[in-house]
Amino acid sequence: MKNTHNNMLEDIIMQRFYAAIFLTICATVAACSGSDPATLGPVVREPAPASPVPNFGEIKDVRAKKNAFFGYMSELLRQANGEVWQERQLVLQLQERAAGQPLTEHDAELLGQLAAYYRVDVAEPLTDEFFHQLLKRVDVVPLSLSLAQSANESGWGTSKFAREGRNFFGIWCYTPGCGIKPSRAAAGSIHEVQKFATTLEGVRFYIQMINTRGSYSQIRELRAAAREAQEKPTGNELAGGLLKYSERGEAYVNEIRSMIRQNSLADYAVDWRAWNGSQEDYPLTAQR
Repeated sequence: MKNTHNNMLEDIIMQRFYAAIFLTICATVAACSGSDPATLGPVVREPAPASPVPNFGEIKDVRAKKNAFFGYMSELLRQANGEVWQERQLVLQLQERAAGQPLTEHDAELLGQLAAYYRVDVAEPLTDEFFHQLLKRVDVVPLSLSLAQSANESGWGTSKFAREGRNFFGIWCYTPGCGIKPSRAAAGSIHEVQKFATTLEGVRFYIQMINTRGSYSQIRELRAAAREAQEKPTGNELAGGLLKYSERGEAYVNEIRSMIRQNSLADYAVDWRAWNGSQEDYPLTAQR
């Protein structure tokens, strides 16, 4: 289980801070004209309605249980990754605009919000390196990796933390009452397993954690290297960056890779380059 802090307040403060910096850059460098503010907009993460977690424990047939679990989680991961993919396209558009002319006030504010959310330091003036670092973080997490981790961390959706806390990724928190206290916690430990209002909220948190926390910088480096080589980042490869996700280290990495292989999770795929938010156009199914 991953040791992580709840930084919601910090995120809000930093978002306002970075947005202010970008507005200052925009006003200082030029008149901030030349692009239509109506053509770009922030990705809105709509709150998901609360719904009961499926009772996977009632499914006795192993194959049926796995299929039900992967079907449930894949839709949520697909939605959360789709939001990140749209943000990536937004960053690419803003990078192109910044290269040709000063950003409008609207565009600068959007870029500031994205920098804050993905925790990338802002430099003045905007540079290619800034966008390079931002794009390392604004990217999807392979479904094969997320599906394997969620199955591993939640006991195929049957753990108390998944059923009651909608936490399928073993995410820890440290504020009293922020989660569920593990019954087998070591004496003196203060962590809890974080609770989420919905499973989708937990999925979004997990992806943002992978994309921003220092512990997972290796995952981002491996993913960026694959992008630069015009290759598709794979869960099996990126699993090598999970050494700090669990105290088990290399054994955990090997287990996740084994789960990807044994369950043919590499077959679960979405062509994010063609993503338009339509479930009908891009159904998520495993090709058997």
